[in-house]
Amino acid sequence: PKGGRARGLGAPAWGRQWHPALFCGSRASAAIAAPRRTRMAAAAATWADPDTPPVIIDAAALGAIAVTRGACVSFDLDGTLWPPAGPALAKASLALNDWLLKEHPAIAAHHGGDVGLDTLMGAVAKRRPDISHCYTALRSETLRQAAIATRAAGADAADPEAVASAGIRVFRRARSAVTPYPGVVEMLAALRDGGLRVVTLTNGNADVEATPLAGLVDACVSPALVGSAKPDRAMFEAAAKAGRAMAGSTLHVGDDPEADVRGAKRAGMRAILVVPPEHDKGGTCSHAERVRQAADAQLAATEEERADAVVGHATDVVPLLRTLGFGSAGM
Repeated sequence: PKGGRARGLGAPAWGRQWHPALFCGSRASAAIAAPRRTRMAAAAATWADPDTPPVIIDAAALGAIAVTRGACVSFDLDGTLWPPAGPALAKASLALNDWLLKEHPAIAAHHGGDVGLDTLMGAVAKRRPDISHCYTALRSETLRQAAIATRAAGADAADPEAVASAGIRVFRRARSAVTPYPGVVEMLAALRDGGLRVVTLTNGNADVEATPLAGLVDACVSPALVGSAKPDRAMFEAAAKAGRAMAGSTLHVGDDPEADVRGAKRAGMRAILVVPPEHDKGGTCSHAERVRQAADAQLAATEEERADAVVGHATDVVPLLRTLGFGSAGM
């Protein structure tokens, strides 16, 4: 019910002893039949953190995905399959600055290193709103403009296009040096082995094929390919198309309530919100409580814009879907 706790079948209040994944939103009562209760109990031991089980809001919607062979699951990257982007971006910026200092010291000096380049990138974004949605294009254009300005000052004769092309390769190589969360590789393999197609859908510019996830996804969708960024509907439509599925047969998993959940639901998809442990830093409540709070917030949204489940770890997607029939006979 809108504005209520994520409960169903007369579920008790949050503070009592119960398994959050067993109690769902108003449309789920018919979906939690005895066989699914049995599967739910079996899956409880496979949650990434037994103390932080998922909260299912719409079991019927997720069940349709779980039992549809050839359905598609799209995943956000930063904060979903690996830690948030901050540290990786910092390392990539440092790698780019080191490269400039070595290969084009005049450009590095003229623009004050990575801090100066970030300032220039902000200015470029204002001048070029047509590429402001795409970090790859934006950073490439920033490097090009930096080289042009330095050459105009007579300090470096390097070809701006060559500087931009080589510099963005350096940046993306460092940006893609990520470590997925434990169990992510196995999760992606299990989804594909079970007949689902897997797509990544990100506003970032990590090269998935240069990460430990190489070969584990069917397609990668980003602003560089689509020409817009999440939560724009075109991004989600492109993900469904890349996964060769209709929007209604596509489940999106991500950690941003607006960019991931609302964007997916507005595009006609199903959605799971991830509340990773990193989001708890600086807070006073437990990770499990953060997941429950996020579920409450989703229930306060309209049915067309709220998540169908909330999980504390993306790797809970497979056991969650298994409780709803994924991998069962006939799949």
